[in-house]
Amino acid sequence: MESKAYPTSTIHWRHDPDSDELWLYSPLGSGVAHMRQDASGALLIASDGKEYRAQDLKLLTRAVLGWDLPLDGLQYWVRGLPAPALRAAEQTYDAKGRPELLRQGDWQVAYLDWSAAGVSGLPSRVDLSGEGLRVRLVVKEWKVDASVK
Repeated sequence: MESKAYPTSTIHWRHDPDSDELWLYSPLGSGVAHMRQDASGALLIASDGKEYRAQDLKLLTRAVLGWDLPLDGLQYWVRGLPAPALRAAEQTYDAKGRPELLRQGDWQVAYLDWSAAGVSGLPSRVDLSGEGLRVRLVVKEWKVDASVK
């Protein structure tokens, strides 16, 4: 079996209850895209300055970048929670009672490490795979607003 090494890209993601904003950077640190989604729809600005619009970021990333960005689930999965809007989840837990593996929709989420952020800890390394995409998320810093549940 041949193993392939893939370059590491960086995503800066700011999530609020009513909006998402993402900056996608290449392995060399140059900006690839700036994306925004709110009640008015989604906007993607490519590195060449060209703007693309769609109803939501999932449709927009599929059309422009060729892959789906599962924000509907990711905002929950990255916190170790099943997404309430998706069909029932299958979960396994580690010895400390934290999610270890979550299967929901067409996605599998493996929790590889946890940080001390938040009340009971938050995932710091997450492996996400589904719909022809595999992403390893490494959270460098959690900024938790205690007033948001």
